[in-house]
Amino acid sequence: MVGISNIIKNHWHPCCQDSPEQPLDAPYVSDEDSIEINYICPRGHVFQSKNPLVIAVESNPEYNSGPICSYCLVDWHRNNVNADKAS
Repeated sequence: MVGISNIIKNHWHPCCQDSPEQPLDAPYVSDEDSIEINYICPRGHVFQSKNPLVIAVESNPEYNSGPICSYCLVDWHRNNVNADKAS
């Protein structure tokens, strides 16, 4: 599987795999083996990550997003897709 975060070693969801007892097919990389890297996004947010969020396109790796700023991602979701309670 491409594009699945390796933050969680075992994950189960019906669309991801058939059995919750089995780990994902994606290779697991321990955080202990990774080096924390500093990033700065175009909007100026500075963040550190050992495993940054990257949106992957399996059929075209050159189209992958690169590290995504979680601050910008949260702001975008708040502004564009957050729902209000219906009265």
